[in-house]
Order: sequence, then structure tokens, then C-alpha cells
Amino acid sequence: MMLFKVLLCFTLMLVCYNVEGFYADNGMEDYIGDLKDNAVLDEELAEATDTLRASSEEVIYNATAANIWYRNRHGANSERFICTVGPQIRKICGFKYPFNIRITEKGRVYVTEYGTNYIHILNLAGTHIKKFAVPKGHPTGVFTRGNIVYVTNTADEVYKYTLNGEYLEAKYLKGAVPISIALDYDDLMYVCKWHSRNIQVFHRDGTASHVISYSGMRPRILHFDESDNLYVSDHYKKVLYVFNKYGKFLRKVSVPSKLTDGFAMDRAGNIFVPDRTKNAGKLFILNNAGKVLKTIGGMVGASDVAIAPDGTVWVVDFEGGCLLHY
Repeated sequence: MMLFKVLLCFTLMLVCYNVEGFYADNGMEDYIGDLKDNAVLDEELAEATDTLRASSEEVIYNATAANIWYRNRHGANSERFICTVGPQIRKICGFKYPFNIRITEKGRVYVTEYGTNYIHILNLAGTHIKKFAVPKGHPTGVFTRGNIVYVTNTADEVYKYTLNGEYLEAKYLKGAVPISIALDYDDLMYVCKWHSRNIQVFHRDGTASHVISYSGMRPRILHFDESDNLYVSDHYKKVLYVFNKYGKFLRKVSVPSKLTDGFAMDRAGNIFVPDRTKNAGKLFILNNAGKVLKTIGGMVGASDVAIAPDGTVWVVDFEGGCLLHY
């Protein structure tokens, strides 16, 4: 009798567990789903990053893809960078040697047109909004910060405009032929001087701060990473130079492009480098160590690239006179 009672008790316990377990499992599925969308996602992304950097898969990490989804779910200060660079969305032509591109956080696209004196403004749908002109010379570099657009030109000047293209002021840099411009996170202004083969740094009030140079460097386009380190493309040497903001040389990153102008970086450390070699234009996507993750062809000779807030990639085909949107 005692054995029977024990067996009965054990059987009832199993039945109760299974009944409770059934409902508990339903709740647990939802709970695990929430965890996967939150904490476990970090582990999955870390694993995906390791896999990616050990291979040449088409999935790449860039500065803004999936950020909108992730920020909405996890807060404005959260970032995730996974994205697939897909097929070409559109091709916008009719430019005469478009050169440099910048895209604002609100999705305004600014493109300098070296073959004229215009800077063009487009939206992310590729619709042309307006254009404005530099007073003289040809526009080269463009940079946006806040409500200001900075433009360099071939007449040794740096211009400031509003986001709508209204002229504010100009700074003359004798003999500089400034080819590009960037601001660091302290709003110091860095101007790439093509003929002088260096980068001149200015304080907010316009006074000179210091000069950054490196033996044999032919600097072209400037970008800062998340640590405020300055990356500089070399037009001929298939390399990016990395300096700290004070000009101390840190390292070089080898790139496969034969003729390099612009490039872009994402917050995961990957680098997008177009090749301007005529009739051999490509876009290379590399990790921060210089390993090629993907190559995209179909360009005549590309001079610059930018990553938009919606995660899409814009390539400036200088030789082809077009913008390519992926």
C-alpha cells in the first residue's frame, strides 16, 4: 500500500508539472524572445562580427543600417550596425564631374560638382531639391555640421553656407588649393591643402592651430572616426593615414584602390573606399585592418562614397557623371 501511495503521488506530480510546464513554456517562449531581442542580440552580433571579419561574406557592418530599428527599441543612444549592401536602387546622372558627397542626419544629400561651380542638394529619394554656387573657382570638398555647410574650392577659399545654400562667409588660404575639409568633435577645422601636401588646422575663431604632414603624403579626403582620430586618403599610394587630432601619426591602412579620393567609415570600423581609376571604377568594403570584405563594380571611376541615415550607400561616379544609390 505504501508503495502504491508513493507511485500515485509521483504520477500526480508529473501530471501537475506537465500541465504547469505547458503554460509555463508558452510564457517562457515570449520571455526568451524578449531576451533574444535584447541581451542575447549582443552576443549574436558579436559572433556575427567575428564570422564576418574572418570571411568575405556579403553581409557588412555600416554606420547606420538597423540603427533606426534598434534605437526605437532600445533607446536613442543605442547603436547596431548590421546591414546587407544590396543591389543598386537608382542611378542619378546629368552631373559634370561630381566629386565629393556628404549626407546629413536628416537625409539631405550635398554633392560638389567639380565641372561647374555648383553644389547640389538632393533628398534620399534622389529628388533634386536645389543647387547653389561658389562665387569663383570649382567646388571640391563639402562638409556639414549642425546648420552649416562648409565648401572648399580651387580658388584657395573655404566657404560657409546655411543648409539651404545661403552664403555666410569665406576664408582665403593663399596657395592652398584646398581639396577637402572636416571638423573634429571640438569643432576645430581641418583643411586638406593639395599643393602644400598637408592639413592645416584652424581654431573656431579662424586662427591657425597646427599643421599635420607626413613624408611623401598626397592628402585628399579627411574623416574622423568615433575616437576622434583623423583618417586621410592618399591619392596615389593605396593607403589611408591615421593620425590623432594633434597630428601624431598612428598607423597606415592599405587599400586596394589604385586612385583614391574619398572614402567613408562606419562606427563598426569598416571602411568604404571607391576607386577613381577611369573605366575601372569599383567600391571596396574593408574591415579596419584592410581586409577586403566585398567589391562592387559597375562604375566608370568613383571619387567618393557616403552612408545615409537609412543605411543605404551613395557612390559618386566622378568619371561617369552619376550618383549610384545602393
